[in-house]
Order: sequence, then structure tokens, then C-alpha cells
Amino acid sequence: MASAHQTASYDSAVRGYNGPCPPAVHTYELRAYALTSATLPGATMATTKEQVVSILATASAGSAMLTATFTP
Repeated sequence: MASAHQTASYDSAVRGYNGPCPPAVHTYELRAYALTSATLPGATMATTKEQVVSILATASAGSAMLTATFTP
């Protein structure tokens, strides 16, 4: 989708899914948002995770969370 953007993964500048491979048991949380608009207003490729969280607070009609545990 032309308007899709992704924040940097973890704490690095790498974009994209890096997959689960921690050395120990690790919990993952996935939150899906229902948005009130087709795009997040003001979000760009330079938008940080913290900025996205702030934008979602005003552009979200609701959300759901899935929690899963990865065991090596």
C-alpha cells in the first residue's frame, strides 16, 4: 500500500520483521487498531514509535491485543 509506513524494529534503524529468536523464553504482544481514518495523520517514515503511540491515541476507534510466549 502506497501510504503504509513501518517504524524501526526494536531499538535499531532496521525496518521489517526480524523474527523471534531470543535465547530464552520471551513474551510478544501484538496490538491491532481500528482507525478512524485510512492513514495516520502526520505519520512518515521518520515517525518514531513514541510519536506513533501518540497519534494512535487520537486516531484509534478501538484496539485488541494478542499475547504469546516464544520458547526456544
